[in-house]
Amino acid sequence: MAAVLTISLLILKTVSAQSDIGDCSIGLSDEAFKLELFSDAFSILQLDLEIWDNSSLHSVAGDDQLVWYKPSRWYLLHDQHLSHILLMFNHYYGFFKHLLYVNTLNTKLELQQNPASCLESLSEKDKSGLIRSWMVNNIQALNNRSNNPVSEICTGFITNRNGFGEVQYKCFNVEKGVWYDVREDGWMLCLQIFIILLTIGIFLYFPTHIVQKYSSMYFQFSPKSSIPISVVRTHNPESYNGVIIQQDDFGKMKQLQESVLDIGPDTIYQTTVNQVHLYVPSRKILNTHDEAVNMSTLFNDFAKFVSGTSSDGCGGLDRTQTSKGPTKCFIGLNIIKTIAVYMFIAVPAIPLVYSLFTEDLESLQITDQLKSSNHIGPNWGKAIIGILVFLYILQVILHVFILITWNILPKEITRLMEFNITKNESPGQLSIIRLLKHQCPKFFNRTIRRVELSRSKDYLLLLLTVVIKIALPFTILSKYAIITIGINFLMQVLCIFVIDILINMSSMLSIVSLSLAILAYLWDISGRFKDKYNIFMDDLIAHVLLSKENEVTPELHKSSSQQVNTAFQYTQNDVEEDFENNDQCGIEEGNNQVVIGDDKHGNIQLTTRGIALFLDRFDVPYVPYNFFRNMTRVDCHGCPGRISASLWTSFIDLIRILIFLFFLLIMFMAFGDALNLSPSSQMFATLVTSVIPLALSSFFYSKAKCPRLDTQSIRFKNLFRENVVQFEKWNVADLKLSISNRIQGRRDVDLIIDDREMDPVTICSRSRASPANYKLSSRDEPSLVLV
Repeated sequence: MAAVLTISLLILKTVSAQSDIGDCSIGLSDEAFKLELFSDAFSILQLDLEIWDNSSLHSVAGDDQLVWYKPSRWYLLHDQHLSHILLMFNHYYGFFKHLLYVNTLNTKLELQQNPASCLESLSEKDKSGLIRSWMVNNIQALNNRSNNPVSEICTGFITNRNGFGEVQYKCFNVEKGVWYDVREDGWMLCLQIFIILLTIGIFLYFPTHIVQKYSSMYFQFSPKSSIPISVVRTHNPESYNGVIIQQDDFGKMKQLQESVLDIGPDTIYQTTVNQVHLYVPSRKILNTHDEAVNMSTLFNDFAKFVSGTSSDGCGGLDRTQTSKGPTKCFIGLNIIKTIAVYMFIAVPAIPLVYSLFTEDLESLQITDQLKSSNHIGPNWGKAIIGILVFLYILQVILHVFILITWNILPKEITRLMEFNITKNESPGQLSIIRLLKHQCPKFFNRTIRRVELSRSKDYLLLLLTVVIKIALPFTILSKYAIITIGINFLMQVLCIFVIDILINMSSMLSIVSLSLAILAYLWDISGRFKDKYNIFMDDLIAHVLLSKENEVTPELHKSSSQQVNTAFQYTQNDVEEDFENNDQCGIEEGNNQVVIGDDKHGNIQLTTRGIALFLDRFDVPYVPYNFFRNMTRVDCHGCPGRISASLWTSFIDLIRILIFLFFLLIMFMAFGDALNLSPSSQMFATLVTSVIPLALSSFFYSKAKCPRLDTQSIRFKNLFRENVVQFEKWNVADLKLSISNRIQGRRDVDLIIDDREMDPVTICSRSRASPANYKLSSRDEPSLVLV
């Protein structure tokens, strides 16, 4: 413990045994407190000394630039090994003392002056000398009669160094009889610098979770059966009924441009879809390296359950219709979650930060009540607090009430994250510093240039588009500024927790052992919960690959330069037999066709059956997340069942373990006191006994693992057939068509291509390459369409 602080010994003087200066002396108004002070139940005694006439012993900075605590605060330490920890604790984390249990006794003492108010005539130096003399005389006298003697006496004060308040301590070693100064040393400064640099590094370079969550991949899909659609190119898309491909989107669909190059204006043609480039968000597919279940998916399931949007896994007519987006209840739950997370991270840190910058700490009634006119600097403090509050308000307004409420956050973040990402780089490697330095300026310039060159007269819509696109990078910046402050705050709390354990070692050891046992059981329960679904996902992906082996093998044998991300489709022939009942899962015979539609943002979508396997150019297989969830719910050996049911079972197991640990702790505390066991013995006994059930389940019964999926059973094959050919919607990035014949006298068209001419500068600013050439994720940002 002596290495905690560097102690520079300044032998001031050997204090005399008298406690009076001139005609002024002080004493105690009540001698009964002496026995209470030295109770063995407390390791640290905190004394707040007050004068008999209730006048507080405080002062402004004098010639020595010392500003004392109000009231005069002293610490009596029974163990000199704890003294340096205590001083560090009060120095850096005194504002958190009301949040923690510290084994201290805080007593206010009224000192009697003789004559009354004689201290008012003394200088600050004489006052401090008189108080120190009185403390030393009393402690030396009481140590002779105590079984738990005081080893050190310390008092704290603040020095004003260029507007920054620096806390120092003067301590008296009772054994050596000398006073010395205690100041912070280099390692504490290094710790503070490390925390600051770590939080800045996390803010600037740590890969963002939203990049991985909202990144997307492109897959080439060749339908096994022909998909007939009617197409028309026109300057007046409003005169036809159908899905409209906007100008900007059409400019990026190179294969579609080549396919309709010979189609004349306002002429409807019957075509066949030969190839589709699917634009698949990463959150809609799973591979063997992903976690099948995590906190994000659990919250989404809970939100869908509450909002009534959860699906039972059966695809019906609603799957072929235009999506209406999430319900208001689902959006509201996401808003509540976002605000709650940010409040948990940032709001608790605001009072602490403000207390370090405010002019008058006494007005806040902080525990230590430091009296300093410039603790760290009120002007800089107000500026920092103002920036923090501004970022927090900006985050709430932009992120919550614009991006989440309008349900455009995933789309806009996906566009921003994938803007100008190279072919050989994974979206998950994009960092915040690069996002703000490279992606955002291009994102801004492209948006503003489009608005300036556009001939649209709907200026309100254009203004709204600009606000949304500019709001997105700012909300990302404010979000990570808040997270940075929150991480720094949590690191400080972790330091406080460690210090609290060290200070209250005797009373905290049992709690520490119990906490370690709870963490071990939580880790075990969550591990078994995740393993059950991860093992099932691995077996399911292996079975899907095996069933499509004839189509996957030729793709695997291609060279790396020729391989592309490919999607494979299951048909009725692939599952070895047709359905006997076409009404299964609500799918009628008339709804077996493929549907080309659009969502509320104008994105082209393909609704088809059987796309249940994706293979990227690195030979990593993926399955749709909805297909995986539907298969977990089937009644078959090896299927883990619904996630909600498994989660409830794990929760019941945790409650049983907590009850067991609670009674175990009570038993050891009772028998430990009766048998006079040391705190360390109680800790080890509690820890060893509490992990016995975990040891039995982990070692002796380690062979009892999760059941594997029996993919050869007839029941599983039947259930697999039913679920693998369900309808699902996929975003379309490009289409390759073959023209069949012309159609006359129709207004209902599948695809309407908006072929109005645009400014040449705008055309030049379009995508540089076709999605067919993309190896991973690299798609230029499309235009925003609000409908």
